[in-house]
Amino acid sequence: MSELSKRSTVYFEPSIHHALKIKAASTHQSVSEVVNDAMRHALREPEFKS
Repeated sequence: MSELSKRSTVYFEPSIHHALKIKAASTHQSVSEVVNDAMRHALREPEFKS
């Protein structure tokens, strides 16, 4: 983990946490890496409101 990383507590629904653990294991990444990648992607996309 980078020296510039910040720690946060995030509470996931059990099914989401389970999916994160599976994704992390299958991609040889940590759960933190998977979450960081997902957040980078989510924050990069424009918000579309109906």
